[in-house]
Amino acid sequence: MFVECRFSLSTALRVGIQCLAAIEELHSLGFIHRDVKASNFTVNIESSSPLNVYIIDFGLCRAFRNSQNEIKPARDKAQFRGTTRYASITAHNEMEQSPRDDLESWFYMLIEMISSQLPWGDLHRTDRDEVKKMKENARTHDGMQQLLKNCPKVEFRRILKYLDGLSYQNQPDYGFITQLLQLAMKNYGIKADEPYDWQD
Repeated sequence: MFVECRFSLSTALRVGIQCLAAIEELHSLGFIHRDVKASNFTVNIESSSPLNVYIIDFGLCRAFRNSQNEIKPARDKAQFRGTTRYASITAHNEMEQSPRDDLESWFYMLIEMISSQLPWGDLHRTDRDEVKKMKENARTHDGMQQLLKNCPKVEFRRILKYLDGLSYQNQPDYGFITQLLQLAMKNYGIKADEPYDWQD
């Protein structure tokens, strides 16, 4: 399992793409995870085949589509679900979560993989209101500078702007996000077949 730690940019971006693919697969089945974080992904590092990342721990999963494959109407109020550090602003607001919220959590997780720390990482999980304020502040110029200090800023700003523009009803464009991560790889000279950190 992945634990909260810092990976090289090469490993983090490539693992991030794999985690995104796992989330997309879950969403394609009509479910959202609602607790996306590094410890809820696993990988078989003994396999000689290309890296495959698997999403685990479906205890907070919820169907967001009905039996006709239509998006369920959002409830007026929903209890907080998730892990405070990675929860979306929607989750903090106790509103209905959708696929975009899993992706916001994935984005925070990816930043932590690269930077080893989120701006609100030292706050206790019970300080949900303060964590929410810091996440909202991360959308300001100075806040974003702090959030993305060790990340590919151009591509990550575009990802965050895209995610923030999605609504409950929107189907995320996973391919677009993947392309931005691949662009970051290209801009930083990262090749897809490089050894991962644990293979060095």
